[in-house]
Amino acid sequence: MNHDLTLCRKAFETIESYDMLKRGDNVVLGLSGGADSVALLDFLCSLRQEWGLVVHACHINHGIRGQEADRDQAFCEELCQKYTVKLYCFTEDIPALAVACGRSQEEVARECRYRHFEALADELGAKAATAHTLSDSVETVVLNLARGSALGGLCGIPPVRCAVVRPLIAVTREEVEDYCARRGLSYVTDSTNETDDYTRNFIRHHLVPGLLRVNPGAQRAVGSMSEVLREQRDYLERQAALALQRAERGEGYDVASLSSEHIALQRLAVSALLRGQGVQVDRALVERVLAAFGVERAVLQLRRGLYLCLERGLLFFREGRPAKEEESFCQPFEAEKVIVFQGKTYRFLCYDYEQFKNIENNDKSLLKNCIDYDRIKVNAVLRTRRAGDRFSHPGRGWTKTLKKLFNEYHVPPPERGRRLVLADEEGVLWVEGFGADRRGAVTGLTGRVLQVVITPCEGAGTIEKKGGECDEGRYFKGTDHRAGVEK
Repeated sequence: MNHDLTLCRKAFETIESYDMLKRGDNVVLGLSGGADSVALLDFLCSLRQEWGLVVHACHINHGIRGQEADRDQAFCEELCQKYTVKLYCFTEDIPALAVACGRSQEEVARECRYRHFEALADELGAKAATAHTLSDSVETVVLNLARGSALGGLCGIPPVRCAVVRPLIAVTREEVEDYCARRGLSYVTDSTNETDDYTRNFIRHHLVPGLLRVNPGAQRAVGSMSEVLREQRDYLERQAALALQRAERGEGYDVASLSSEHIALQRLAVSALLRGQGVQVDRALVERVLAAFGVERAVLQLRRGLYLCLERGLLFFREGRPAKEEESFCQPFEAEKVIVFQGKTYRFLCYDYEQFKNIENNDKSLLKNCIDYDRIKVNAVLRTRRAGDRFSHPGRGWTKTLKKLFNEYHVPPPERGRRLVLADEEGVLWVEGFGADRRGAVTGLTGRVLQVVITPCEGAGTIEKKGGECDEGRYFKGTDHRAGVEK
C-alpha cells in the first residue's frame, strides 16, 4: 500500500498519538458497507502482515430500509470473504424498538450498534474500531451547539473511548472518498443519507457547507477547538473527582462541602455521580439536584427504583422509595388556644368538674378527649409524635410505644405524622385518636378538665374567628393554663 496517501498518513499519526493499536492486537471493525468503514477495513487489513493484527468485522441490519438493508449485508459478507475477515451479523427491528420506547430511530439504532459491537469486542477480547471521521465529529459539534450543549458536547467525537478506537477521526469525508477512488474500492450508499429527513443529514447538507464558505478550513478549525476543549474538560473532571473525594462521608456526600466548590465543579461532580448510577444526565436534571442543595430534605426519583436523597446535610442514593418524613410540629400548649394543623382545627376548652359533669351527661362521646387539667406540668407542648413516645391506657393497664400502638390499630403510615400529641416534661398525656394517657385521665379527684375539640377546617391552613385570624401554629387571645393570666 502507498502509505503516502493522506488517509494512511493521518491514520498512522492518530494511532500513534493516542496509542490506539499495538502489534498483535485483536480488532473488531464496525462495518456498514459505506465508504468510511470500507476504507478502514482496507487500511487495517493492509497492516495485518506488518503489525500482526487479527481483524474481525461486525455488521448490524437495522431493518429500516428493507431490500436495501439486505443488499448492504450481502455486500459486507462478500467484502469480508474477499479480505478473509470473519463477519458477525446482527439483525434488529429499529422502527419497532423506536416506537416502543418513544425515541428517534437514529438514537435507538446507535445504541443497538454499540451494544452489539462492544459485546462482540468483549467476547473476542478485541479492541473495537469505528470509522468515524473528522467530518462526523464536526457534525456532532454543530448538532450539540444547536441544542445548547455544555462543554462536553463541543468536544466532538473522542478518538478513544474505553475500548473503542477511531483511527480515521482526523480524516475528512472527502479524504476518505479520495482514498477509495485511488484504491479502487467499491462501497454502498445509504439512500436515507441523501435526504434531509434526519437532523444529521440536514447539518451535513446545509450547515457544514455554510461553515466552509465562511472558512474553507472550518473542519480542521473545529477539530482543533474540540481537542483543546477535551483537554480542559479532562482537567475539570479530575478536579470534580477530587471535590467528590473531599465531600465523601461514608456512603454519602457532604452537601456543604460540594456547595463550597465553584459552580462549574458542582455541575461536573453531580453529573459524575448520576452517571455512576447509570442515569442519563441532562442539564435540567443537574439543575434540579443543585437546587435541592438549598433545602433540608429532598427526594428526587432518577429512574424506577432509584432515588437521590438529601437529608441532614448528606447526599446519597437509595434503591426503593424512601419513607416520607413526617412533618415535624411543636407548639407551646396554652388553654383556650386554637391551633390549625393538617387541615384540622384544635380548640382547648377548660371547665371545672361540675361543668364537665354536664358534658358527660349530654354527650359521652366527648369524654375521650378530656384530660385532667391540673396534671399538666409546666412547659407542656402540643406536637407530633417522637421516637420513644409511650402511651398507657387508663382502663386496660397496658403501656405501648406510639409506634407499636399505631401499628396494632392499623393507623396508615401517612396519617401517623398528622396525629398530635399533648406532652409535658414527664411524657405523653394525650394522643389524638386514642385519648388521655393514664396519667392525664379524668377521675373523681379531678378539679378542672381540659377538653380537646377537633374539627375539620376550610381553606389552606387558616381559620377566621371574630377575634382575629389564626394561622397554623399561631393562636388567639387565651389564658395561661398555669397562672390564669389573660394573654
